[in-house]
Amino acid sequence: MAAAQQAASRDQSDVEGEGDIVVTARKSTERLTDVPVAITALSASALDARGITDVQELAAFTPGFRFQNQSVGRNDRGFKQYNMRGMVPNNASSTRQNVTIFVDGAPVSGGNISGITDIERVEVVKGPQSAFFGRGTFAGAVNFITREPSYDWGGSASAQYERFNSYDLNASIEGGLIPDKLAIRLSGRAYHTDGQYRDAVYSDVRLGRRNTKSLSLSVLAQPTDTLKIKFFGVVWNDSDGLPANARYGVQDYNCNAGAASAGTNNYICGKLGKPPLGTATWAQIIEPVAFSALRNGALDLTLVIWN
Repeated sequence: MAAAQQAASRDQSDVEGEGDIVVTARKSTERLTDVPVAITALSASALDARGITDVQELAAFTPGFRFQNQSVGRNDRGFKQYNMRGMVPNNASSTRQNVTIFVDGAPVSGGNISGITDIERVEVVKGPQSAFFGRGTFAGAVNFITREPSYDWGGSASAQYERFNSYDLNASIEGGLIPDKLAIRLSGRAYHTDGQYRDAVYSDVRLGRRNTKSLSLSVLAQPTDTLKIKFFGVVWNDSDGLPANARYGVQDYNCNAGAASAGTNNYICGKLGKPPLGTATWAQIIEPVAFSALRNGALDLTLVIWN
């Protein structure tokens, strides 16, 4: 455990060039090397240096931490599962997980944090954390600590554009309403990608489209020298398109390993061939109101599903 803490500390210092790393994993301010818990802590500068912009990329730089979408056959980000040290929950419900996501110590049901910006640091705490973080943390907890607004007025903006018409726009403005007593920050984000996959049948359709718009507000109040109140709120909308799905079966194996017929211990060698259209599907969701109207004959709707 101590070795894991030291490794995380050295990794952080190499990026930032700073001294001690301060964490609040046990609800108090402590140096990372003094905490008797395995923690991976990354500050804002460390996140930027690694290009980490979401939990999936955070998991790639955190030993023992794994993230995956639970939306089988779908592209949306509505269902997430976080695994720590190989402990996988036996229930896919967002309220019965082994790892819970927190923002400033407050639990986020389902782990959806697409609209969170202005992060000061992230603490990935491994091992049972029920004593400090409550239920749903038997394997660990991930706490995002947001940056406090500044009393000096200022702002920032960034824009990024990549392939597949992918862009990520961020802007924020902050300042003090009452000197040394009340400060606020307003941040917004717009993210979009057309998706990196082209449909095998309809060449003008892109698969894997994702779109996010968010707006967040941070408020810092210090009415006295010994009292500090911090508020953070965020609203966002994730709008995701169709996924790129196909299943390669036994009939698609091209590396028979000398077996007489296709069966067990077969796999695909080399580059994947043409997508197997027989197992490609589109899964659409009908909202409850529309479904009820369709079922009761009050809506004339033609639904086409191909596979």
